[in-house]
Amino acid sequence: MSSWKDFNLNLFLGQAAFWLHRITGVLLAIYIFPHILINSAALFLGPEKYTYYLDLVQGPAFHVLEIAIILGVAFHMFNGIRVIMADFMESTRYQKLMLLFASFLTFIVFCYSLLVYVPKMLHGE
Repeated sequence: MSSWKDFNLNLFLGQAAFWLHRITGVLLAIYIFPHILINSAALFLGPEKYTYYLDLVQGPAFHVLEIAIILGVAFHMFNGIRVIMADFMESTRYQKLMLLFASFLTFIVFCYSLLVYVPKMLHGE
């Protein structure tokens, strides 16, 4: 009889970082297409359509998504630097420390983005 532990599942911190890195990479790849389409509207459809599309994405839900995008980019970037350092600088024995440092830097970026975006969201700028 097989159990859930028979799967190739590693419940350590590095496995969580692996999956978060993959998930943020896929989500950022999906995000880039609407981003390019909206920003290219000015070139191909004119300034009126560009303004129309910008007005669509200026709601509170999109401001929350902007913070989520910043959080995803920050984690993906800092974790990617960690992976590069582990692979090319032979620092695999410091994986946990580097992951904690990458998570700390992501948290700092998240806090800073909250300081910048929340007043804009509250005042409607």
